[in-house]
Amino acid sequence: MDYFIFAICIPALAVIVWFVVRGRRAAEGVPPENAGETCFVNYLKHSDPLTGAVQDEEFACQNLLKAVNLKHPDATFLFGTLTYTGDSFPKDTKEGMRLMREGRRLGATMTDAIATSLGIDLDADTPEGSEEDAFSGENIGIACRKRIDELREKKQITEGQQQDLYELVRTSDQMHLINVLGILHNDQEMKGLAGRAGRISGWDAERGIFYLSPA
Repeated sequence: MDYFIFAICIPALAVIVWFVVRGRRAAEGVPPENAGETCFVNYLKHSDPLTGAVQDEEFACQNLLKAVNLKHPDATFLFGTLTYTGDSFPKDTKEGMRLMREGRRLGATMTDAIATSLGIDLDADTPEGSEEDAFSGENIGIACRKRIDELREKKQITEGQQQDLYELVRTSDQMHLINVLGILHNDQEMKGLAGRAGRISGWDAERGIFYLSPA
């Protein structure tokens, strides 16, 4: 059976935010004058084994907080999600919401898709979702379908590809949906997925592998 592998595979739900920017930023580095981005990249490098860097949670968290203090958009939004879920930092849903909104205001990446995956609406007067539903398969599936509709509306995929992608996310497999959502937000990877979606007969979500039926 044929198969193909996408580079995006996220083992930790709390860092769903970074399936697009994580590897790229960690690998490319940043200009030395951009202190906020430098701190954020240090966080990415030392909190994700896939980067190949030495893992140091304390050092990573220190750099994330420094980036937040420097008003880095993605760092602020990520810190909000981690505070909301209680992953690596003390749980505080109200403060997490405030930080996510602030990160969005500053221009953070993929805020709507991530908020949907958390089961919350950042624009609502009382946007807190159910803590049990945070990053649930159902909510991530909703975020996937919204992104598929956006891609069709922008004519980046055909109607047939839209239907094939709908079928691909018609599952409760949480890790698979996380992988697909990340791919859908990466233009280069998305094109490959959309072109093959109709042939996908199965997957290994932990390894980021999609199995293809014969052409």
